[in-house]
Amino acid sequence: MLERYDEIMRLSEDGYNCAQAIACAYADITGLSHKDLFKLTEFLGGGIGRMQEMCGALCAAFLVVSYLNSDGELAQGKTKNDTYVKVRALHDAFVEKLGSSQCKVLLNGETPRKGMCRDKLLVSCENLEKMLEDMKL
Repeated sequence: MLERYDEIMRLSEDGYNCAQAIACAYADITGLSHKDLFKLTEFLGGGIGRMQEMCGALCAAFLVVSYLNSDGELAQGKTKNDTYVKVRALHDAFVEKLGSSQCKVLLNGETPRKGMCRDKLLVSCENLEKMLEDMKL
């Protein structure tokens, strides 16, 4: 877990938004390219497009779990409800530790900027690691 968190922090220091740092650190597990994950999560920074709504680090954790859990079957998919349960569990664990999932609340109304989200990144990483362990990944 510490190696993964170190990678997340390095990416964050390199200018990745919180969502990009989380998602790209899990490229090896998802099998998606680093570039594709970077592009897919660009909009999530600053609480979704800097609107300070849902925390981008948390949203990226959702994305990783959803991608890994989904069976990808539209017609006969059997994973959707299970994915919802997993996303809810990630959300609830995050809120339990930090008190909210809303960027504006987490940052005390301040505009998101580099270096402000270390604790959010750590909690997202810890919770995601636990979820992936539970999923046997």
